[in-house]
Amino acid sequence: MISTFERPSAVVVHNRAVVHNRAVVHNRAVVHNRAVVHNRAVVHNRASAK
Repeated sequence: MISTFERPSAVVVHNRAVVHNRAVVHNRAVVHNRAVVHNRAVVHNRASAK
């Protein structure tokens, strides 16, 4: 076992990676949700235009 006191930099790097991954997943979800909402609006506009 390597204690966190011996390798603090590794823990910091790992934590940054975890935070980064969460941010990436969150951003993808936000972009996906925007696309879904946009597509619904487009379909709605086409239906109302007819």
